[in-house]
Amino acid sequence: MNRASAVSTFMTLGLTRREADVLLWIARGKSNAEIGGSLCISPRTVKKHLEHIFRKLGVKTRLAAAVRAGKVRATQSPAQSRRKAVLAQKHDADSARAAL
Repeated sequence: MNRASAVSTFMTLGLTRREADVLLWIARGKSNAEIGGSLCISPRTVKKHLEHIFRKLGVKTRLAAAVRAGKVRATQSPAQSRRKAVLAQKHDADSARAAL
């Protein structure tokens, strides 16, 4: 599953795009500092996103959030994943045009 598809899938859990990005990196085993560096945000901001993710997913740990992410990704069919990736890319393009 590619990044856009994974992020779209995580957004179906009620996460924002940024929270979904953070969850993707958590599922890949990255630290707050590594996630912050990848997303150009501070580790403190990553921690705040994690607080929101934990609350929205009803979990208490990074591991529980990663497991939940893995379960959600595993339930997506390839067709659903492709469709969500296309929609996410369209949304990103529309957002970029709107910002201009």
